[in-house]
Amino acid sequence: MSTRVRGAHLVGSIPLGSADEVFEMCGGELGSHLGRIPDGETGDRAADLRLDTDTELYLGLVRRDDPEGNRARVDAATEVAPPFGVATECGLGRARGELDLRSLLRDHASLSQPIR
Repeated sequence: MSTRVRGAHLVGSIPLGSADEVFEMCGGELGSHLGRIPDGETGDRAADLRLDTDTELYLGLVRRDDPEGNRARVDAATEVAPPFGVATECGLGRARGELDLRSLLRDHASLSQPIR
């Protein structure tokens, strides 16, 4: 193991019911590896999504080689989010060559509607 990699830094809200649950689980699992913990936002955050009416929302839901999971993530987001577009979770740069890129682009098309 590399000695250059130090600690874990957790980012974002954690889907647990209370800050105590977050500290207990994260501390218990990561112990001395835990360098940072989020700001205490817990629970389901979907209800907190408030956007200006002219804001376009794009969710990074598309994963490579996971058509069923992609559809499930879009279906779940449809239940709680305003109208949205789709994107890959980490950008197209993770595609492994032209065939993989074509597959990702087809996934985008199958999960969305034309914009015109």
